[in-house]
Amino acid sequence: MKGVPPGPVRFTCCGDGNCCRHAIPLVEVDDVRRLMAEVGLHPREFVRLYAAGDMGDLVAREGQEAWLETTQGARVMGLRRRADQCLFLDGDNRCRVYPSRPLNCRIYPIDYLYSDNGTGIRVRRQPWCGGRHVGELDRRELLGLARRYNAASTRTERLVARWNRETAGAAKPTEFLDFLAEHLNGRR
Repeated sequence: MKGVPPGPVRFTCCGDGNCCRHAIPLVEVDDVRRLMAEVGLHPREFVRLYAAGDMGDLVAREGQEAWLETTQGARVMGLRRRADQCLFLDGDNRCRVYPSRPLNCRIYPIDYLYSDNGTGIRVRRQPWCGGRHVGELDRRELLGLARRYNAASTRTERLVARWNRETAGAAKPTEFLDFLAEHLNGRR
């Protein structure tokens, strides 16, 4: 595995649900498709279109191709929150849509570091994360998730680029969610 540092990637989740309270996972079109099938809801009910300022320093506007141009400025898709936590977090700190959860949730707290030498992997340390940096994660599985995430991001970027071309920033953010639902239901 060219470019991947040797040694184990260590992390064990403690299940405290803090990642679902502190992080806002961005979602890709593929995530929305899976969640629509799982929960039977329109994207308006579980996706929110966030402005860069809504997400603090988590998302940089520069170099991001997944930003929608709307009448209310640039927006990016993320999971909707309720009472300062993910909409899908239950009272026992468990994800109600775990089998269909977004790719960002699947890879968290792993960071992928891309370079000319290949892909490196590290565990992102967050002060609110109770996970322990022990245990061993499978590098091949993590790199497979990185490939899936990159492919999903590309599909999202293409759909967003199409939306941006067709609307030229003259549509409301919620209109994109209708466009997305129509696209995913094969009507667009």
